[in-house]
Amino acid sequence: MRTCRIAAVLVFVALASCAQGPQRAPARDGPSPGGHASDSAATGTATLSWIPPTTRTDGTPLGDLAGYRLHYGTEEGRYSQVVQVNDPQQTRYTLRGLPPGTYCFAVSAVDRSGRESALSNPACKEIEQGPARP
Repeated sequence: MRTCRIAAVLVFVALASCAQGPQRAPARDGPSPGGHASDSAATGTATLSWIPPTTRTDGTPLGDLAGYRLHYGTEEGRYSQVVQVNDPQQTRYTLRGLPPGTYCFAVSAVDRSGRESALSNPACKEIEQGPARP
């Protein structure tokens, strides 16, 4: 039986900070779309966005995209949390309430049969401690 994998979703990352402009992660091998993540460090949020894949790794069209899985954690490659996005048209998601620390994110695509792509390139960012509240 031949297995077709979904081409991995590529996440380009724009990490906003007071002194820096957007930064981009390097491209992943093979056909893949792009996206980005931005943040608001004082509020503990990270916004991920991406462009849906259109082909499988074998080059055939991907016509049965079901959604995405957003993987994140405090170490690159060790994602302890997963958010399921069941709408293939949704290409943006904001994680809120993140405590201060470094977070790494990766996105995978899922087809209607439940087959999941490889993870995108990781995108890491620092959530800083916000100003003290009176």
